[in-house]
Amino acid sequence: MGRDEYVDPYSDGLDKAKQAPFSRGDMKCGHLFEATTYSVRFPTYREEYVRNNWAQINAAIKELDLKTELNLIEGTMSVETTRKTWDPYSIIKARDFLTMVARSVDLDHASKILEDDVYYEIMDIYKLCTGDDEKFRKRRQRLIGPSGATLKAIEMLSNCYVMVQGKTVCIIGSLHGIKDVKDVVADCMKNIHPVFDVQKLMVKNELKNDDRMSDKDWTHLYPQLEKTHTGHKKPHKVRNKGEYNPFPEPQKPSRLDKQMESGEYFMVGAGKRKADHILEAQKERKDAVREAEKSEKRARTEEMSEKKRLKMERMNKHAGETKEERNARKAARKAEKAAMKAARAE
Repeated sequence: MGRDEYVDPYSDGLDKAKQAPFSRGDMKCGHLFEATTYSVRFPTYREEYVRNNWAQINAAIKELDLKTELNLIEGTMSVETTRKTWDPYSIIKARDFLTMVARSVDLDHASKILEDDVYYEIMDIYKLCTGDDEKFRKRRQRLIGPSGATLKAIEMLSNCYVMVQGKTVCIIGSLHGIKDVKDVVADCMKNIHPVFDVQKLMVKNELKNDDRMSDKDWTHLYPQLEKTHTGHKKPHKVRNKGEYNPFPEPQKPSRLDKQMESGEYFMVGAGKRKADHILEAQKERKDAVREAEKSEKRARTEEMSEKKRLKMERMNKHAGETKEERNARKAARKAEKAAMKAARAE
């Protein structure tokens, strides 16, 4: 396929992007002139799985006449071409295969990348979801579904392997299937339920098997999404902000402007001294009034303190008396009051 014949793999012409099968002997030069090497790092928690299944990984890549190397110290898996390599693109396939193994994809699903017309794509779904982390987690769980039922339905309808891990989604399959899964994931992150896209995929798979509908438009047969959002509620009270004024508010006069306006700024000699004397007199009067207020407040405080002291003295006068003495004092006080009342009555 020449440069002028390039077709976007995610456009409507996906069938035109298929490559012819490449077999042994198709490379006219016989062998590669330069060696190509790729290294893929894997996380620490993946080390045990890679070490236990390295024999199977090496056997799958060895069928393409490529050389592999496992470095547990640096945590890398390397693949390199040899003089026996008969497919130049096999090194890219092997690199993608090791990348999927490092991303916690099972060996059975990752080995499908070594086949022709099988590709992979990693989507960053966190960037597609605008909002807080809680909204992202809810939409990601909606994509997975209860016990993974929604994700399993998407895999069955698209013939792809889909794995949700963290903030990314890994898709392995054909170009048609990858495009369908990408549409479902993008709609889910935009708050469109995956069930709507699953129904759309079911209709599309039924129409593919119908020869009468092969050259017709299927858009009107897809389920249409009805928007139930009625918009934001209008406020009960509409505030009147007045007429729009594009100009800023006038600047307040400074102290210098006020002095110029009153003429104080232009006073010199005796006039200036007289103005200063007036200002000092005003300041003294203000200080005298402030001092008088403080003295009055202090006097009121002292008066309240004296009343409080007398009250405390009255309360503490009989603090040490016994119960009998207190009862006797109260009886004497009642008798005194009764005598005074009788005297007033006479």
